[in-house]
Amino acid sequence: MKALVSLDLDGAIVKSEWIDYIWNEAMPELYAEQEGMDVEEAKQMFFRAYDEVGRGDIRWFLMPYWFERFGIRKDCREFIAERAHRIELYDDAIEALGYLHSAVISTNAPRELAEAEAEIIKGRIPDIDILLYSAVSDFGMLKKDPAFYRSVFEDLKRRGLVEKPSDIAHIGDDYLNDYIAPLKAGMSAYYLDRNRITLKELMRVTGLI
Repeated sequence: MKALVSLDLDGAIVKSEWIDYIWNEAMPELYAEQEGMDVEEAKQMFFRAYDEVGRGDIRWFLMPYWFERFGIRKDCREFIAERAHRIELYDDAIEALGYLHSAVISTNAPRELAEAEAEIIKGRIPDIDILLYSAVSDFGMLKKDPAFYRSVFEDLKRRGLVEKPSDIAHIGDDYLNDYIAPLKAGMSAYYLDRNRITLKELMRVTGLI
């Protein structure tokens, strides 16, 4: 029996340009429009705030936190939906996912963003069943914490999809978040270095497809 595949989202399935665009361009542009200010000035405000919070703080990843902090009045999901057409998927990821009947997505992305990305994936592969877990939104922790992966395992076990952590094989492009952390949680894990291998090739050589 093949392992249940768990995948990172941004950088593994979705091209990272999308997430960079949302944080570094779209949100500051929205704020600048709302406040009637220069876009470059708004960007510098956001970048300073991002640095102040830091990626080690869960708030850094939570879009609702930034909307509240900057007083952005637009609905967060509406903001994302208006820009979802910019989401680009790796062709090799779509090919790889096409071999699967079901997949788990384990991500640091907030659920509002991750759900929009998952909808694009479903649009390309209508028959795949996706279970989505956002570390920051669903469990209040970061992916680098093995406890996140243990929480994912417990939920999958509750659903009757796995019996032990090693029944899950996680793949992602961040060495700490997607390789070390799931290994510490007892899962199988494979590091996706896109400079050397595609997702489809990695899943084929590891026997996952």
